Amino acid sequence: MWPSEDWASRLYDLANWGLIVGLIMGVVSTVVVVWMGNVKEAYLRKDLASTNERAAKAELEVQKLRSIAAPRWVEEKPFLEALKDQPKPAGVLIVFAEDNESRRLASQIMGLLFQAGWHVYFPTPIVRAKYSATYLSSAETLGGQPSGLTIVAKDKEGWHVPPFNHNTPYDAIWNAFIKAHYPALYAGRDDTLPDSVLRIVVGSKESPLVP
Repeated sequence: MWPSEDWASRLYDLANWGLIVGLIMGVVSTVVVVWMGNVKEAYLRKDLASTNERAAKAELEVQKLRSIAAPRWVEEKPFLEALKDQPKPAGVLIVFAEDNESRRLASQIMGLLFQAGWHVYFPTPIVRAKYSATYLSSAETLGGQPSGLTIVAKDKEGWHVPPFNHNTPYDAIWNAFIKAHYPALYAGRDDTLPDSVLRIVVGSKESPLVP
């Protein structure tokens, strides 16, 4: 009979060893698959976290660019509420840098002051003051800053450094802009202004990219 008893015994042993080796390889393979699967998942999570971080940074950059491009605007409700029952000047002059964004802001401020019952003149472009120093910008010759928004008054009409807690029209309009969350606000002085008249100098928009 084939195979012989000796060969049958050998083949039987070999088959058992093969089965044992196969089982061991199966266990090892299962362990390796689970282990490497966990490692792979950890890398995926790390990559995902990195991707989310980059996306968040990109969103911040987009928001910065939007803030650069967005026109300046005064929040109407808090501005008007802050001016309610406050002392008023004889008049308010508004001058603006010759760009469309500054012109629109000057027009909005005029409208808000008109709603508050203030006597306000129609905004005009910034014109250099006569006999002014040549090293000053046109806005600076009028007591303002080249950028941002400056509230200008005579010394005797209430001009002073912060805090603005005096009962004057100058302080009233300053605090109104603060309560309306308006950034880039400056205080200015011009003793050539008529009595009880304020001037608002609307300079060019400040860029957040410029330190």
